[in-house]
Amino acid sequence: MGAFDQSITARLSFSVLVVLFFFSYIYSTVVFVVVLPWLEHSVPGVMHLSSFTIITCLAMASYIACVFRNPGSVPTDWAPDEGKISTVLEVKRKGAGSTRYCNKCCKPKPPRCHHCRVCNRCVLRMDHHCVWINNCVGHRNYKSFFLFLFYATVACIHALTLVVMQMSVEVKDHRYEHILERPWKLVKPIVKAGRALSPPPPLNPLVTPLVCVILKVVCAALCVMLIVGIGLLLSWHTYLIFNNKTTIEYHEGVRARVQTQIHQHPYDLGLCGNLHAVLGPHVPTWLAPTECAVAGDGFEYEMSESVVLGMGGGRSSVIV
Repeated sequence: MGAFDQSITARLSFSVLVVLFFFSYIYSTVVFVVVLPWLEHSVPGVMHLSSFTIITCLAMASYIACVFRNPGSVPTDWAPDEGKISTVLEVKRKGAGSTRYCNKCCKPKPPRCHHCRVCNRCVLRMDHHCVWINNCVGHRNYKSFFLFLFYATVACIHALTLVVMQMSVEVKDHRYEHILERPWKLVKPIVKAGRALSPPPPLNPLVTPLVCVILKVVCAALCVMLIVGIGLLLSWHTYLIFNNKTTIEYHEGVRARVQTQIHQHPYDLGLCGNLHAVLGPHVPTWLAPTECAVAGDGFEYEMSESVVLGMGGGRSSVIV
């Protein structure tokens, strides 16, 4: 399979459309209801509009890459290279000493590869299957997924800050008093016209401010929910990147410790090594939504020195 999945309609699930709608709504509200009416073409207005647009575009570019990029699958003719000394045999608990093998795909599995029941395929360096991108998060799209979490959180914080600042200025200027005191008078003429089956009268001049207030309140509430949800997920994956782990590998380690089994994560290269392994070798491109940056080809990954030295020129087994 290529770097991107071919079927666009298959990737655009309901959950993906919901995410696109949320961010389209937030961006439109912030730009056309908050920034332009409030700051217009002033220097702060241009700066806020430019930075918010850039961050939102980076978030959407990363999100689209997550949705459409193939996370990495195992070729049908792949087999472990028995001649390489550095091979790590990840041993299944039920398979006592056997190399990794997928019973559903009926073929060997590379290290860090797992079978996704939703996609019905083995995914390289699988982290989890995410319903919000309708795709697995794996070797080729993990960086895009992490950058989406980062830019989406920053964009929502920026949007919430602008909405709250603009509404606080309007409250100080007493612009909402006439709306809060007589909300029924805003819609009463329209209701009467509807009962008389006559064309509605011109909209009350207070209706437009009321609609703007509703749009901003909904935008702020949506930003708060996204900041909490996506922010927590961003914190979790930041921890995983610092340790060069996937979500599956983390839970495997916890489960092994609970069962008092010896477990050693072989891919922990230290903080700097882990950041370079996941985000790429060049620091200036860490926050760029570029092609897959996870080190390795998806079939073999660099291991920590302690694991390599412990292999003694042979092989090491890791419980998974």
